[in-house]
Amino acid sequence: EGLQASEPLLAYRLLSAVHDGQRVASDAVTALRQLRDFVDPDLRQALHAAASGWYSHPSGWEDECLGLGGGFSAYSNFACLRLLPLPLVAAWTGFLRAQSGLPERFLVVAACFGDAPRLLLSDLASGDLLLGPISPTPHLEARQVVAAGNLRLLRVVPASAPRGRDLLLWLEELGRRLEGGVYLASPLEPPDPRSVGICLFPQARSPETALE
Repeated sequence: EGLQASEPLLAYRLLSAVHDGQRVASDAVTALRQLRDFVDPDLRQALHAAASGWYSHPSGWEDECLGLGGGFSAYSNFACLRLLPLPLVAAWTGFLRAQSGLPERFLVVAACFGDAPRLLLSDLASGDLLLGPISPTPHLEARQVVAAGNLRLLRVVPASAPRGRDLLLWLEELGRRLEGGVYLASPLEPPDPRSVGICLFPQARSPETALE
């Protein structure tokens, strides 16, 4: 009951009601391939339907660059973060609970399936928004590294940010940087024009915000 009444869960419910993630067919295919033994039959059937009914570009490459969370490429690494619709939230959260001992207060809300897969999780008890899995280093240990089952996660907003609504703060800051021209739509793997997406390499000075 505590989680059902929590402000972070309410914020996520409102977000899902307005925008239920990014329904990209290739993400459903990835989940079916990697998680089929960890999802129940009803969810597996929903993912099969999604694989043929959600958005898919004929070339497939453009799908990888659609992340509303932005992306980049550096050397041989490519990453692009997508907000997940509820069927994929359920699939990836259930998988991590079974395989990594993820506590029930965490939900997977976004994912990057590139060369270095990463998941974005919301802690419904604290409201923290966390990225992982990470490999702790002395530099990261100085920041806020959170243990969640067998995973090590890093809070994605500064420690000075008010607690309890990280997801909303992160989305607000992303929108501010897009509006201010800090992040632009440009090829994530230049010069390939098919790779246009929200590029996280700053193109202008970031406007002063509460998160800096």
